[in-house]
Amino acid sequence: MIFSYVRDRKRRKIGVVCAVDSHMVGWSACKKGDRFSPTKGLEIAEGRALNGSNANPPRSFSVDIDNMHDRSVRYFK
Repeated sequence: MIFSYVRDRKRRKIGVVCAVDSHMVGWSACKKGDRFSPTKGLEIAEGRALNGSNANPPRSFSVDIDNMHDRSVRYFK
């Protein structure tokens, strides 16, 4: 599994994007006002990658998700 943190403009961690296979990418994000937990975030992202999810990721995550997909294709050959 590979992962990366998503950060806001002030460089605070606000989410996680992970990949468990070349076409299995998951994400998690915390709401405004919530405190980000790296462990819990990674757990949620991994679950979404393995089980699939109907939840739409925030628009701000689209670049990070695309980058993770490209990275996972190179990593999981």
